[in-house]
This record gives sequence, structure tokens and C-alpha cells, in this order.
Amino acid sequence: GEKEGKQSFLRQMDDEKEKIRLKDLDTPQNPFYNERAAGFKREIDSLSSSVKDWQKEFKEKTGRAPSLQDMKEDPHLAQVLDNLKSSKRNLKTSIQRFRIN
Repeated sequence: GEKEGKQSFLRQMDDEKEKIRLKDLDTPQNPFYNERAAGFKREIDSLSSSVKDWQKEFKEKTGRAPSLQDMKEDPHLAQVLDNLKSSKRNLKTSIQRFRIN
């Protein structure tokens, strides 16, 4: 109800603040700035926060922290975890390539 609306609004505000903070960190004036890596980093942060939200909700519902099995059994979260894994892999590759060039 109202509480959820307020929480999602606050989460949006936090996201906006985070975007601004990241933008300041990721200024392209930096000669080592890597646009692709920065994109993957933002993706990873966003996916990580949805995993954390899911874990928190799970704990509130069940009274215990979710196991890896619990997380894999949730179809939506399993997808998020896959995306997170590939984003991390992409970030690593992107940074390695960037160092070589």
C-alpha cells in the first residue's frame, strides 16, 4: 500500500543520487575512462541492489536468510543472478581489453 509506494519513491530518489554520484565518478575527462566498463558497473550495481531487495523481502517473509537454492528456485531472481554473472564477466573482459589497448 502506501508504505510500498513511499519505499519505491525513496529507492528512486536513492537511485537518482547514485546516478549523479556515478556520473561525477565517471567523467569522460579521465584519460582512463572506459565507457563500456562504466555501463557494466552501473548494470551490476542495479542488479545487485535488486538481489539485496529480494533477500530482504525473503527474510521478512520467512524469518531466515535465503539459501543459494532458494534464490535459484525463484525464476525471476535466477534470471537476475544470470545477468549479474554475465555483467561481471563482461566488466572484467572490458577492463582487460581496455588495458591492452
